Amino acid sequence: MAAADALAGNTERAADRYEAAFAGLAAEDRGGATWAAAEAALGREAMTVLLAAGRPAAARAVWDRLRPSLREQGRFRLLAARLLAAEGHVGAARRVFEDGFEIADLREGEETLSEVWAALTDRPLPPEYDFRMRPVSPT
Repeated sequence: MAAADALAGNTERAADRYEAAFAGLAAEDRGGATWAAAEAALGREAMTVLLAAGRPAAARAVWDRLRPSLREQGRFRLLAARLLAAEGHVGAARRVFEDGFEIADLREGEETLSEVWAALTDRPLPPEYDFRMRPVSPT
């Protein structure tokens, strides 16, 4: 239901549902690879929607409940940068990029990296993160 709400543009309701779903999953942690995969998938979706809904405190609560091994994955490093920026810690968010991370499942043409970077600084996107499939627009 949360995904359907998000697709329909009901960001607030989607955020409520993702927040509740992740809390339920985290409370019932059964361990193992299958459970970790579910936590990763739901954690990514929950944080993304919560940040889009302007709820950094709820996104932080999801982050804090993620197992440390997930927090080190590239997609979660990017979410950490987004979370830090939403909390007003722009310098710390830039340091996530400076420390380096790799998103193994980055889709062709996905511009998430450049969008997050542009929210943090006016500097050009570092080449190691520039996977855009179109020319950069002049500013």
